[in-house]
Amino acid sequence: MSYFFSVMAANKADAIAKVEAEFAQIVEYQPTHAKDKDAVVAFAKAYVGLFVVEPPAEIEVVYVSMSGSLGWRGEGDGETRTQGSVNVTVSIRSRASS
Repeated sequence: MSYFFSVMAANKADAIAKVEAEFAQIVEYQPTHAKDKDAVVAFAKAYVGLFVVEPPAEIEVVYVSMSGSLGWRGEGDGETRTQGSVNVTVSIRSRASS
């Protein structure tokens, strides 16, 4: 199962909160992603954390885009994950262009 989403926020903490909320919705519709939720959110936090300075909220936003997937075979207790990927893009963008 795969996912894609993007969020814009006024600051880094708000960006992470929005990532967590978006991924909670993904888990709701694709329960298998409960298995990679912690890793995906940690990945986003690590990349957002690379930005030392908060953007000036009145003119810039933190943009986070994420995509990923999980593959598996079997069901229930016999389920084995066979593939996984996650991608994150973090940038500071002008409010005018967002």
